[in-house]
Amino acid sequence: MSTDLNLDIFEILHQERNTFGLRSGDYDRYNKHLSSRLAKLRASLGLQYSSGGGNGAKVKPFKKAEVLKPEEVKDVRYLEMVLLEAERAHTTSLALHQAWLQTPSDRRTSAQMHRVRMRSQRSLFHSGNLYALLIALPAEASVRLQTIAQAKINHLLLQAIHLHLFRESFMDALPLFIVTRQLLLALADVHAAESGRKEALALGWVDEQVDPRIRYGAWKLGRRSDSASEGVEGIVADFEDEMDGLLEDQGVKAMLEDLKKLKASSTRIEQGPAFGGERKISWLGEEIEVRNPDIVSSLSKVSKALARLDEFEGRKKAGKQRGGKMKAFDRALGSLGEAVGVVQRILDESQTNAQNSTNSTSQASTLPILLDYLQHILLTQRITRDLVLIRAILRPFPDPVPHHLSSPHVNALSSQTPAQKEIFMRALPGILKLYDSVIGSFEKIRVLQTIEKARIQPTDGEDEEVEVGECIEKKIAFYRAKRIGYLSTLHYLLSSVSTSSTSSSGATSTSLVQALLLLSRASLLLRQIHGLPSTYPSDLTPLSEDDVTALERSVGQLESVVKVSLWESTQDEGEEKTFLDLAFNFVELERGDDQPEDGELVKPETKSSVATKNEKAQDEEEEEHGVEDEEEIANGEPKKKGWLGGWFGRN
Repeated sequence: MSTDLNLDIFEILHQERNTFGLRSGDYDRYNKHLSSRLAKLRASLGLQYSSGGGNGAKVKPFKKAEVLKPEEVKDVRYLEMVLLEAERAHTTSLALHQAWLQTPSDRRTSAQMHRVRMRSQRSLFHSGNLYALLIALPAEASVRLQTIAQAKINHLLLQAIHLHLFRESFMDALPLFIVTRQLLLALADVHAAESGRKEALALGWVDEQVDPRIRYGAWKLGRRSDSASEGVEGIVADFEDEMDGLLEDQGVKAMLEDLKKLKASSTRIEQGPAFGGERKISWLGEEIEVRNPDIVSSLSKVSKALARLDEFEGRKKAGKQRGGKMKAFDRALGSLGEAVGVVQRILDESQTNAQNSTNSTSQASTLPILLDYLQHILLTQRITRDLVLIRAILRPFPDPVPHHLSSPHVNALSSQTPAQKEIFMRALPGILKLYDSVIGSFEKIRVLQTIEKARIQPTDGEDEEVEVGECIEKKIAFYRAKRIGYLSTLHYLLSSVSTSSTSSSGATSTSLVQALLLLSRASLLLRQIHGLPSTYPSDLTPLSEDDVTALERSVGQLESVVKVSLWESTQDEGEEKTFLDLAFNFVELERGDDQPEDGELVKPETKSSVATKNEKAQDEEEEEHGVEDEEEIANGEPKKKGWLGGWFGRN
């Protein structure tokens, strides 16, 4: 006999149900899978019902399987076979009951319900047999208390479902559900010392299998008092006096005492902050309790990946740190993306599947917040990676628009050789692309629902709360100004390259003017974000007011350099530099004799002068018409008239 016959019942049932169709309510597919797996188990153990028919072998008659005895259990597969037999009978009864409910009431028969109840009783027989086998195994089998407790919980739950769903005996089913709930909570505390996934599996049974049926049973029994409005805890308190006898009859009281002793003797394994070991997460005033085992497993992977990423922060070897850190970033982003996908899938299923949404109402309400939390971490880690890449690209070059309090490197940029400037120009498009990614990530954070609704207390001690979205908008404007600064630097370098080559001076002036327009836009963005909140709790990309001031100073110095270059580029060689009149240097006009020269002042016209001009023009027109009439009369020609007797004017 194998010395280890422990069976993780909750894990096996969770994997089977979520993988082979029961998660979407496909009972036929799930039952076919269970039948196939049971046939393989029986074939491997030599416990087939019948055999033969191939290669001329004689077909053996059907032989009913006998009940397993404790001394016959030599492998854990025997126990797994009994568990799957109970699971197949239970899901078959659920499928038959669903078909019975879909049948019109006038066509339902008692034979259909009898078949449903018989399959449910068959599941009770197998589950009870599994529990009896586990407690009857010898000591050398080393069966743990957790395995026995899981088998007991599975049997009690199937018994309560049989009374609740198929017999509609809510008064008898409700105490059984409460006893099962107490065992599940005690077992979850014990599993918490082993892994967060096992703890979440036990709590998942509470949320999906027990609590909804307790609420429904209390409602059917007419318990609509204040205690019922308190939730499941209030209903359990109502039955507290009636539970002592039931606990003694079912043998649960001694098991609860043993689980409490086991919990006291065990120590909790820490699996990372806010992940795995700790199922409760606090973020922006929202409390998130993770009770789904799949989410807990994915968060445990995220915790390990982020812990490995933090290890590279203290390393000082730049050569190994760059490559290794990028791999750590990729691993962390991959695990975060997987966790986001898991939460999104579970959220979609809870919204589309009516059964799942009713069975996990408490968890479904926190899933959108958990999804926003994971997306926020994913996007902030992506932003951090992009900023690390930008710093790595700028390491060999002077930064034209730094946002720290050290002096900007604008003069050093001007003193570079044409070859160095050309290399820097090739690197700038990559920097601009990374800043586009940074801005896009911040914009995605801004539209998260939890971010839009969250409000925080400002650090300066003011009573009025501020929106977290304003912090994100400040960062968006800040990094847009940074991107504009690098884009204007690219235009500035293009003008310097065109000046050193045989290009025309018009292209140089155009590049410099575009750089000036961009820098004015950056200055406007930085002026608008002064005074907005800079940071919020759990912010991984902090931004201070000093950073904004330093970047504004850098943009101003770069703007001064570009203005000087533009002034120098618009002057001919050998001539004295004069005042730059932008209106007549960049707009081509045909200048007439009556137009003023550059810089001349034109006296504005008054109302009296305008009226005098109009009177003079009218007198000149009348004199011309009078001379024409006198010439016609002197030549003896009649005066011409217009059409229809002159109604439409003279010709």
